[in-house]
Amino acid sequence: MLIALTLSLSWLAFPYFVQGKKVLFQVGSNVKQGQRVKAATIGRFLTRGADGPGEAEVEVLYATPAYFEISDRAGVVGKYQPTRYLVFIVTETTHVDRLPDELPNAVLVTGGAESRPISVEGPEFAEHHRTTVYQFARPAGYNEADAGELKIRLRNRWDGADTERSAKWLLPLDYPPELLERKGFTPTMVLALAAGLLSAVLTPCLLQLVVIYLVTLTGLGAAQLAQKAGVPLDAARRMRVFALAFVCGFTALFTLAGAVIGYAGKEVQIVLAEHSRSVGVVAGAMMIFMGLWVGWRARAPLVCRLPVAQRMPAS
Repeated sequence: MLIALTLSLSWLAFPYFVQGKKVLFQVGSNVKQGQRVKAATIGRFLTRGADGPGEAEVEVLYATPAYFEISDRAGVVGKYQPTRYLVFIVTETTHVDRLPDELPNAVLVTGGAESRPISVEGPEFAEHHRTTVYQFARPAGYNEADAGELKIRLRNRWDGADTERSAKWLLPLDYPPELLERKGFTPTMVLALAAGLLSAVLTPCLLQLVVIYLVTLTGLGAAQLAQKAGVPLDAARRMRVFALAFVCGFTALFTLAGAVIGYAGKEVQIVLAEHSRSVGVVAGAMMIFMGLWVGWRARAPLVCRLPVAQRMPAS
């Protein structure tokens, strides 16, 4: 039992004695930093400048589904729905002159056909910086691989002549491979995750189960373990085989379960983001109903005076 406890506790001390607490903290910061770099890179890749006369600098970002995924903007996927609409983010910047009070007038050109935005979101009054989001209906049968060119035309009072500006993208988009690749786990990340998981589940009651597992799996009792002659060779060999199989089996099970749950969680997050309003309304209604029900069951004075509660039979 002492050997089992020592081995279990040594895993808790290992990360701190080898590289200190930085092992645990650096993993999260490195992952977030890498994610920020990829988000900035894909933003630059999808951004086009809409040049024209006047001081205003205008840039247009084509917010594709890949942009929302790589930049980890699942929270707004349901709002803009990039798989159903063509989404563009227009940024206006001036340094001396004030921006026009009107939002830019946008026209999308795809395959020679023009379309107007179905949704425009942005502040009309802005001094020197403004960001506006445009949603265009995706044309019927639209296929990015065959579209050839995507162009958006913008017009506003950026100069005296209200000169039109435009930005375009050649389709299909050729994303850099490093943006789409999925990086695997590093040894440091695996070590930190293992230590964190072990710290979360390694409780005194679970430590006691180590002895129970050894006895159950090997068929050895306390009397056999306490023999002066030591554990029989066949029993020791059986104990090592069962222990190795037990560890490998649980490792494979939890790894597979973690991968499945992680993938399912990501898909559920996207689905819930697309229906966030409906989910919020249903969840809110359920919370109100459950609150009233608990209050009635508790015979709270306020709830009991309600006509509905008075007509309900007492349990």
